[in-house]
Amino acid sequence: MQRPDSSARNRSYFRSGTRIFNLNGAWYFGAREGDQGPFARREIALQEMARYALEKKMLWRFQKSRESFTDNQEFTLEILPMEEPLETQSVR
Repeated sequence: MQRPDSSARNRSYFRSGTRIFNLNGAWYFGAREGDQGPFARREIALQEMARYALEKKMLWRFQKSRESFTDNQEFTLEILPMEEPLETQSVR
């Protein structure tokens, strides 16, 4: 049986409702990578936040698909001989 984490009560979670904020008349949204913006209106910040999250999700899926591809494939390196250069024909 696991003991409850005593620090869990003191944690604050970053909820999406507080991710959008206004600073000096411009709108921003907070992300793990830092604040994104400025945007002219709150609605635009909301749209950009949704786009940003979708791009991050797609990137994560792409990276996971690449990992599974390379884990399941055996690659070999083969050195091929160079092609013989074409002989030039003289024009008469």
